[in-house]
Amino acid sequence: MSNVVNSFITFPASAPSWSTANDDAFCAGGIQTGGSNLPSNVAQKWDGTNWATVTNVTASRNLVTGGGNDASFILMGGGTGSGGNYGTGEQSTNYNWNGSSWSTNNAMGTATNMSAGGGNGTDAIIFGGTYSQINTAQKFDGTNWAGASTLAVGVRGNNGGGLSTDAISIGGYDGSSNEDKCEKYDGSSWSSTTTFPSAQYGYSGASGVTEQNISFTNGDSAKVYAHDGSSWTQLTGTNNNAQDAYQMMGGDKVNALKFGGNNFYAKTELWDNTSWTAKNDLATAIFTSGTGGNTI
Repeated sequence: MSNVVNSFITFPASAPSWSTANDDAFCAGGIQTGGSNLPSNVAQKWDGTNWATVTNVTASRNLVTGGGNDASFILMGGGTGSGGNYGTGEQSTNYNWNGSSWSTNNAMGTATNMSAGGGNGTDAIIFGGTYSQINTAQKFDGTNWAGASTLAVGVRGNNGGGLSTDAISIGGYDGSSNEDKCEKYDGSSWSSTTTFPSAQYGYSGASGVTEQNISFTNGDSAKVYAHDGSSWTQLTGTNNNAQDAYQMMGGDKVNALKFGGNNFYAKTELWDNTSWTAKNDLATAIFTSGTGGNTI
C-alpha cells in the first residue's frame, strides 16, 4: 500500500499516524481569474490554518484531475483550451509535486480531461473524461502508466476518488444525459454499486476510496453523502452553498476540506465527521483544479 493517499483508509494499529485533510491538502491547475476561462498553473497548499501558493505547475491546465498532498501530489491530464472551448486540448502529460518542486512523469497512454481519479505520486488512477465520454481507466505505479479495465459506461465530468486498487466513479454525462450510476474498482475490474441519490455532472466535489468516499449533490452542497462500500448516507450540509458548481474536495467522509467553486469562489470549510466549520479562504480563488489531502 502506498504511504500517501487522497482519502482516509482504516489501517491496522501498526500503521503510521495520520495527518488528515484538516492540516494537509493541496490543489493545482484549474481555471484562473481574469475572464476567458484560461487554464492556470497555480498550486496551493493548506496547512490547517491558511492556504499558501507554492511553485507553479510546469504547464497550465484546466478541468484537470489530481490526488495526494503537499508531500506527494500528482496532477493528471487536463485541457489547454479557453473561452467557449475551455477544457479542449486534452493532455496525456502529468506532473508530480514532492513538497518543493514539480517533475514530469511518463505520459499517460490516453490523453484526457474532465476525468475523475485520485492517488498520489506513486499510486494513482484516472477514469472517464473528454468530450467523447470515454470509458478508459489508467493507473500509475510511480513510474509508468498502464491501462486498467474500462468503466461500464463512458462519461465525462464524473466525480470520484481512490487509488489504483480501490476507486469509485460517481455519475457524469454519458453523451445524452447526466448519470446517477456509480461504479467501484477493486484493482482488477469495475462493478456497479448503489446509484447516487441524484444524477451528477460537472465537478460536484468528491474524494475518497470506495468505503470512505464523500460527495456533494451537483450544485447543492447542502446535500452531502457518504459511501460505505455499498450504499450512500446523507450527512450534514455545508454552511455556505453560494458556489456549489465546480467545487473542490480533499479528504474523506471522516475528515474533508471543501474549497473553491464556480466564478472563482475562495471559501473553505472543514468536515470533522459531525459538522462543517468555515476556515480561511484559498490564497487564489480558482475552480476545476486537481485536488487532494491526507498523509499517513
